[in-house]
Amino acid sequence: MDFSHNKLSEPITHEISQCKLLTFRITAIRILNYLNVSRNNLIGSIPPPISTMQSLTSVDFSYNNLSGLVPGTGQFSYFNYTSFLGNPDICGLTCVLAKMGSL
Repeated sequence: MDFSHNKLSEPITHEISQCKLLTFRITAIRILNYLNVSRNNLIGSIPPPISTMQSLTSVDFSYNNLSGLVPGTGQFSYFNYTSFLGNPDICGLTCVLAKMGSL
């Protein structure tokens, strides 16, 4: 599922109910392999339930305005730091590496 480059500006929530066509909880999707919300203006933190989605093999949260802790468990323990680049207020091991990459 690719939501990149849409200028989204609301916090990421476990529901995508603000969208006119999508009214489900993202974590209720049984098989979601790829989630790309890069290069928007998303604020807030990454909802921890997303890390429990076992089918998720790739994410891209890069270049938003996310803050808070990157989930370090579940599928998130396998994602590359580049998935979180460009979020200056995000924290966790992956964000430390991401900040180092932007120096």
